[in-house]
Amino acid sequence: MGSHYDAEVIVVGAGPVGLTAGCALRHHGVNCLILEERTEVRAYSRANNLWARPQELLASVGLRDAIAEHAYPVRLVNFFMNGTATTPIRIDDVTSPHPQVLYSRQDVIETTLIETYGERGGRMQRGGKVVSVAQDGDGVTVTVRRGDDGPEERLRCRYLIAVDGAKSTVRPLLDLDFEPERFEGRMNRQVDAKLSWRPSLEPDQLWFFYCERGFCGVMPVWGGYHRLFFLADDAGVPDRDPTLDEIQAVAREVTGDETLTLTDPQWLTHSRFQYGVSPGYARGRVFLAGDAGHLSLPIGGQGMNAGLHDAVEIAWRLAAVLRGEAAPVVLESYDAERGGEHAKLSEQQAKGFRRTVYRGPVTDAALGLADKVVPGIGALLQGTDDLQQLSVSYPKSPLNEDHLSGVTHLLQRGPKAGERVPRGRGNGQRPDDVALPVHLQSGRRHDGLGLGVLRRADPGSRRFAARRH
Repeated sequence: MGSHYDAEVIVVGAGPVGLTAGCALRHHGVNCLILEERTEVRAYSRANNLWARPQELLASVGLRDAIAEHAYPVRLVNFFMNGTATTPIRIDDVTSPHPQVLYSRQDVIETTLIETYGERGGRMQRGGKVVSVAQDGDGVTVTVRRGDDGPEERLRCRYLIAVDGAKSTVRPLLDLDFEPERFEGRMNRQVDAKLSWRPSLEPDQLWFFYCERGFCGVMPVWGGYHRLFFLADDAGVPDRDPTLDEIQAVAREVTGDETLTLTDPQWLTHSRFQYGVSPGYARGRVFLAGDAGHLSLPIGGQGMNAGLHDAVEIAWRLAAVLRGEAAPVVLESYDAERGGEHAKLSEQQAKGFRRTVYRGPVTDAALGLADKVVPGIGALLQGTDDLQQLSVSYPKSPLNEDHLSGVTHLLQRGPKAGERVPRGRGNGQRPDDVALPVHLQSGRRHDGLGLGVLRRADPGSRRFAARRH
């Protein structure tokens, strides 16, 4: 195979995760090309929230602030159980430089990332579908077809990242496909629309209503809109997108607010529930990220956020290997770290989903007393008490070499290898240079320290550490 490459890395998919991967690669100086089958950005929003940890990751590659300019910071969650309010929960009470959850719109996020990607010199091709992927010892050959019977083009890269969604065309080509688990008898119906109701319309709050038949959420969407969704029993519900009047009637019933009115709908949709994780996140020189590697349940808004971890994590690895600063084990660790984390998240979500939409008297009683007897309501409702994803860690990563584990255990303080390190100063450098949690957590670790501390201050130390692994 010849040595010509059209790009060092090709990214298949221009959703939020694929665009983040492209921007992160350009941030690290990698020659990158994004391929996207769609000819333009979708005009409606699927994922729309960013938790604290993904914001830290975005900040580490210079993306967070631009997105935050078109997002609402949310600080409070209001819960109602069969019409009775429980104590509101502050979700910004976490140790992070970005404690407030951001709510925007997926199309707005994509547009912002596209602009940044272009400003960083990134290239993109739209309107072509990947139909084959072939690997050899030097790189990857990607065949792209224009239209159903259009011409084919072959592109060459050293590595490929597949971020082409839940219906990925690349994943089955790698023999990494999977059969998802399904939840029967339940359906989601939702709308993005203008909202008028008795409670506050300030976009700094979320509202969740647990009712006899299921679960309803109300959350802000950028541009003065709100999203209302209903996860509920599908008995007697038409298997189609709802009408605005149907959604409004259900919303009035669930919230108990007969004045609730919806206008100017941007998106009406319905869906069934399935989840699963690919048996692997890497195959040779090809890596999966985002929905291409997992099907996420719509609970806790974790799907896109988990994908952003993938994007930033694979980008720095590829950059380090391409620059000759890291050994292949750094790339190999991506599968172990991110694949393992997705499997864990999938199990947590399934547990939370069952508790939310297959509830019984015991769960309802616990929910009714949540503000008194449940320290973290997220653990009961969502399957985890860390929706902000700050506890994401890789204790079994092949990159870990923790010679201080015994000391940290005895002292009961300090992070262990593979854990996120809180923000702080070091070596007299600016905090943003040395102490972003993603840098400390990024994976090149030895002696219990995250080598991200040295990432900008001492490149020589980085290269030495990479060779050790």
